[in-house]
Amino acid sequence: MKAVKNAVSPDSSFKEFNIDIMYDSDTYERAREKLKKAEMETDVNTTDAEADLTEKRKRIPTTRYDTSDSEGWPSPPKKACVSPDRTVKIVHNDKSKEKGTKDMLPRSPVVIPPKSVIGSTSKTTLFSAIEGERRKDKTPTSGPSATDLKILLLLEELKNEAKLHTKLLLKLGRQTEKQISIPSLPEGITFPISNLSQMENIEEKLADEEVVNSLTANLCLVGGDSVESNVRRVMSHTLSQEVALEYNWVGKGAKKAFEKLRLKKVILDAVRGSRQGSTNNEIEKTMKEWLRYAKDREGGRRKRMTKKLQQQREENENAM
Repeated sequence: MKAVKNAVSPDSSFKEFNIDIMYDSDTYERAREKLKKAEMETDVNTTDAEADLTEKRKRIPTTRYDTSDSEGWPSPPKKACVSPDRTVKIVHNDKSKEKGTKDMLPRSPVVIPPKSVIGSTSKTTLFSAIEGERRKDKTPTSGPSATDLKILLLLEELKNEAKLHTKLLLKLGRQTEKQISIPSLPEGITFPISNLSQMENIEEKLADEEVVNSLTANLCLVGGDSVESNVRRVMSHTLSQEVALEYNWVGKGAKKAFEKLRLKKVILDAVRGSRQGSTNNEIEKTMKEWLRYAKDREGGRRKRMTKKLQQQREENENAM
């Protein structure tokens, strides 16, 4: 072997043998690497480039772990460091391979849900019930807190107030039922007043307080969009055009004073009852304007304009 290792050239002293050349190499080390392979195989020829390649790494089977519970996991085995000159043989236990690693892991505790939520399709309800069962086991029972007592007191007060409001509503409902009936005009009174004789008759009847109250309630139903509108509607409802032309507010000239009539007070009370917050001043102001412009209503202004134009035409004719 020394002669081979030292690459000694053969001479006449060397014996001759019949051999099969399976592989040749320029170095003794590479030829030595093929020795073990030559004992098992007949073809060991490889190129120098293939010989330079690093021996393939042996695969080590990975161990699988159960991810159902993160607590109590065994630490993964450390990889064995294999030097290039040595071969390490790793032996796996067949029993652990058959049973798996689940037996090595601790099992998580099983929580049985209460019967009230078994079969429920809501996950939130199930989780809430389970959490409630856990809390019952952990926290001891205790009396109501200060906040709970305060809430109970507030609820009791609200309950009493609700009872009081119910009684008031029932009482108002009974009163409203009595007032629903529309008051009719007193006997012997009709609107609008068409002449001065009828006005005098009504003034006599208004000396009775019951007649005043009944007539006021009836005129409250006339209504209007505003105080001014309400006053004009009531005045037009009670007085005809002929009677309105006979009155002004203070009785100036040949006309009678509307301010002194009992009917004026009835109209004031009716408008105040219909329009809350209205004053006598604004109501009387609208009544004065309504009486002042009575002659312009129902074509009165057109008649006056026509009469005035006719007078001017006659004067022009006379002047010519």
